[in-house]
Amino acid sequence: MKNYTKHTCILMFIFFNVSANAQLKNSMDRIYQDHLKCLDSGINMLGCSRKYYLEMDSMLNLTYKKLRASLNEAEKSKLKEEQLKWLKERDAYFEDQNRIFNEKVTSGEWGNDMYMVTYDDKADFVRKRVLDIIKRIE
Repeated sequence: MKNYTKHTCILMFIFFNVSANAQLKNSMDRIYQDHLKCLDSGINMLGCSRKYYLEMDSMLNLTYKKLRASLNEAEKSKLKEEQLKWLKERDAYFEDQNRIFNEKVTSGEWGNDMYMVTYDDKADFVRKRVLDIIKRIE
């Protein structure tokens, strides 16, 4: 009976873990689809892109914490180092995006509506990291 209970607990853990990860993936898909709908409406497209970026940033925090909670101390330390490296890459990418934006707007090549594109590029950069973390939670 003891093995049956242990086996049942393991199956329940796997089920709930898979279910939680499926929910994370579904949330990511919903956020992306909502973003596309918002852009397609043609109304406040900059607001759509800002919201999308903020939601991706929130998902990054959520998934990072979820992954971290499942790790031992050595793995947590390794994840922290990896995340700090990724944050440096993100900051460099964002700085580059901001530089390109400023150069294009200053030269008159782009209008202020390109803020939207810059937010989308940043959100997509973060989205890739979130999806990578979700894969590792499984």
